[in-house]
Amino acid sequence: MSNQLLMSSNHNSTVNTNVITSSPDFLSDFASGLVYLVLNALIIPFTLLLGSFTNLLNIVVYHRMGLKDTVSVAFFSLSLSDLVYLLIHLSNFIGSVVLFANELAGEQLTETFVRLINPFFPYIMMWYASWPYDISVLTTVFISLQRCLCIALPFRFKSLFTRERTVFVIGVIYVYVTSSYTLIFTTFSLTTVVNPQTNASVLFLSYDKDGAIKETIFYWMNRILLQIVAQIAIFLNVLILATCLARSAKFRQDAKRNTTLDQESTSCSTSNLNSKFSSGPRQSSTDSKSKMITKSQKEHSADTSSALSGKEVQVIKSVTLVAVLFLLTNLPANILFCVNRFVPGFSMGGDYSNTFLAFYTLRTEIEIVNASVNFFVYYHCNTKFRNATRLLVGKLLRRQLEVV
Repeated sequence: MSNQLLMSSNHNSTVNTNVITSSPDFLSDFASGLVYLVLNALIIPFTLLLGSFTNLLNIVVYHRMGLKDTVSVAFFSLSLSDLVYLLIHLSNFIGSVVLFANELAGEQLTETFVRLINPFFPYIMMWYASWPYDISVLTTVFISLQRCLCIALPFRFKSLFTRERTVFVIGVIYVYVTSSYTLIFTTFSLTTVVNPQTNASVLFLSYDKDGAIKETIFYWMNRILLQIVAQIAIFLNVLILATCLARSAKFRQDAKRNTTLDQESTSCSTSNLNSKFSSGPRQSSTDSKSKMITKSQKEHSADTSSALSGKEVQVIKSVTLVAVLFLLTNLPANILFCVNRFVPGFSMGGDYSNTFLAFYTLRTEIEIVNASVNFFVYYHCNTKFRNATRLLVGKLLRRQLEVV
């Protein structure tokens, strides 16, 4: 997709230079090309390699932890879909490098391979990359909704989301997204046609008669409606989770302050009891005060037991951060879509094609970042995950030192 956009941008720039003396585009050809080059040649490859490593580490660590609870299963699934998404983008990048090397070498590489990946390879890989991305989107919605319901209505939903049911729901997500993408994958196929000028066979991307209609319906359902609904759902879930975290933090502060006051009152009452032990009526008054303090402590202890535990707070923090990252990184795609639909010329081949290309490439990098940084959230918020990661890395380093 990116390669096609770049070729279209260069072609469009050439046409505009010959016909129109001034362009309304905010970015020049040089500025747009520089943004594209820096992102695709430097930043995106580094992020892809980093994200592939961190997600692979997530999968190994969660597998070693046993996948015994719903959160571990959900985060394991999210890491798996993110890894597939990054690997597809990485293969697309490798294909682009091969094409570039082929141009530098004067088209001396295997012609069949070059014909396969140019220009159809980036287009096909764009759809394949969207497949695991949609799985990650629905998984994030499920994780945030699950934790939101368990915290907001614990007695009704806490026993509902078991490990087995979580595995079933995630399986349904994989089956639904995969089956929906079979529609788009069956709309085109690679066929061989003979070039009459060179008498050579050339690969050609052909559509079935309803391919354009199917692609439009699929695009609006999976790439637009799904993203907007997910954005709204996760936003509402984050609000509820953030409210629960704030209430829990306030409750812990109040509980700590009340505990200190109760201890001071108990100490004062005990001192009065020792100094006035011989007085009968006052002894009765002191005993009643002691009973009131004991009752207050029991009530406070009962309230504290109903508060969020440290483990639950860690889970809520990790889920909230993952959801917030999704909101921030998915927002540019929605903005880009709206501007593309409502601003004439903001598309490839339009008056603002350079600006569109720059923002499209930047949006791709932001989505790749979203699929790459969840490891740091897990490591920061989950003590068990952090200890398991340190143990695994230490074991690998010791093994490497033994080999050396």
